[in-house]
Amino acid sequence: MKTISMMGAAALLLCACETYDDSNAMPNGPPPQTYVCDGGKTFLLSMFIQADVLSVTAGDRQVIVRARNDNHPSVYTRGRVKLDMDAGETGDASLTGMSGGPYSNCKWKSAE
Repeated sequence: MKTISMMGAAALLLCACETYDDSNAMPNGPPPQTYVCDGGKTFLLSMFIQADVLSVTAGDRQVIVRARNDNHPSVYTRGRVKLDMDAGETGDASLTGMSGGPYSNCKWKSAE
């Protein structure tokens, strides 16, 4: 019985580690930035305290993405969503894996 209880506790801890609820995450940085892409598509980008965490809103979905690779610090991912803030040689942004996408040749729309 003790073994079963320990296995149950271990499974519960593992589940707690695997579930990540970022629905209450709050952006803390400059105002959200709008990017305008080929075909008039747009997405919204919000920054967080950590430089490696961003919030992307496109279509009807918002996703928290993270930079994971020191060799490519401009690439943020989460699952199948990929945000590249330095796509190709142009330095434009691109976004894949979000509804309405892919978003390519995206440029920051300054608030004028």
